[in-house]
Amino acid sequence: MEGLDREHDVLLEPLDSLPGMLTGVGESLSHLEQDQNQALPPDVFENDNRPPASDPFKPLMEELGRLGQVDPQVSHQASEIVRLYSRLWDAYVAKAADSQRLQIANEELRTTNAHLCQEQVFMERRHVKHAALLAHFGQAFGKLRQNIVGLLKDWEDCSSESIRENESRSAEEVS
Repeated sequence: MEGLDREHDVLLEPLDSLPGMLTGVGESLSHLEQDQNQALPPDVFENDNRPPASDPFKPLMEELGRLGQVDPQVSHQASEIVRLYSRLWDAYVAKAADSQRLQIANEELRTTNAHLCQEQVFMERRHVKHAALLAHFGQAFGKLRQNIVGLLKDWEDCSSESIRENESRSAEEVS
């Protein structure tokens, strides 16, 4: 029996050396809520409709309160252990909520990325089509310009020849 008490004391010694040890079970509940508010960032449970993470520990703390009337020292040590597990649980819940939010944000980013990749492919195809259309119109306008220039040259040649012919006819008629 003495060995068990000694092991029990050895296991609980580190808890006694923790800063901010509580003196009673009733105080443990209030410190538990204060620790939860101090340990977590303010936006951790902002959009969360779940009950607070310390709720699973409240029945245990109430039972420890009843045990405190029988054996206050054991009750105090047990409440410290429960408080530490409660803080650990709160941190886990906060990290799980953060992880879930990050997964949702990651999925939204993946969806946006897929949409942007599709849009990029569409725009690249559109660019290729427009470049081909521009090249086609460039060739068509080049041919049209050549034909117009050819017509103007022919007309100019034809006009100068007809003027010469008219002059030569006039000269022949005068003679």
